Amino acid sequence: MSYKKLLVLSAALPWLLIAPFSLAAEADCVECHDSAPYSADHMEVDEVSVESCTMCHEAASDDLFFIAVHKQHAEEPGCEHCHADVDDARKAKLQDLLPQ
Repeated sequence: MSYKKLLVLSAALPWLLIAPFSLAAEADCVECHDSAPYSADHMEVDEVSVESCTMCHEAASDDLFFIAVHKQHAEEPGCEHCHADVDDARKAKLQDLLPQ
């Protein structure tokens, strides 16, 4: 295993242990995308999925993946496509997180 993969795996290990209890996304990127739309300077990814992206990216107002996914998909296909527990409080929290 390469040093880079080992480093990513060790950083993601705590998240992997709690992810089943905290991640509310039920859909996956490959339902609509054949490949991940990421920049040329991004590390190589082996799969296009919410799980693989959230190994490094977090639900935070300064995370470019989080911002892009939610801004680009808010209207179509909408929150309910990925999240089963969408309510007004969750939508308000998201609006607070996203930069205007």
